[in-house]
Formats: sequence, structure tokens, C-alpha cells
Amino acid sequence: MFNLLILFFHSTLLKVTVAVVLLFGNSLDVVFSVKSIENNDLSRWSTLCLS
Repeated sequence: MFNLLILFFHSTLLKVTVAVVLLFGNSLDVVFSVKSIENNDLSRWSTLCLS
């Protein structure tokens, strides 16, 4: 019984960890894509201003 409880706790902990990692990874991807969009806009504006 106690072993089953430990197993259940470990699997739940694993699921939570995986979910957190996935969420964190997705938010990092969003941040990086926003940064790249900002960089593209900046380079576009600088080429427009220079030309």
C-alpha cells in the first residue's frame, strides 16, 4: 500500500514537472519569437530611415 502511494506520488510529481517544463518552454518560445519580431521591425525601420 505504501509503495503504491509512493509510486502514485512520483508519477504525479513527474506529470507536474513535465507540465511545468512544457509550459515554461512554450513561454520561452513565445518570448523568443516576440524578440525576433521586434528585431525584424527594428531592422526594417532602420533600413527605411537610412534609405
